[in-house]
Amino acid sequence: MRTALLVVLCFFFPFLAVLIHEGPTRRVLWAVLFQILGHVPGIVYGIYVVTSPPRTPRSPFAAAFGLLIVGLAVCRTPKASLASAQSAAFRR
Repeated sequence: MRTALLVVLCFFFPFLAVLIHEGPTRRVLWAVLFQILGHVPGIVYGIYVVTSPPRTPRSPFAAAFGLLIVGLAVCRTPKASLASAQSAAFRR
């Protein structure tokens, strides 16, 4: 059940699913890099990592750290997107 929920989470935040599954490791950095390169590579890598056994023991703080990262990403992204959409609307 846990793996299925993490796979669903991979479609929205692949790096967060990897962080919850693995803890703070290099694999999370790879997931972030793939997410920056494109959403689809991030999803594929996230599903690959989530369906494989974890390499290190999970940290109890991984979920809290992941929520902090997602909170920062969500808070910053819409403002930039909204500003670019508004400026594009005013140019027309």
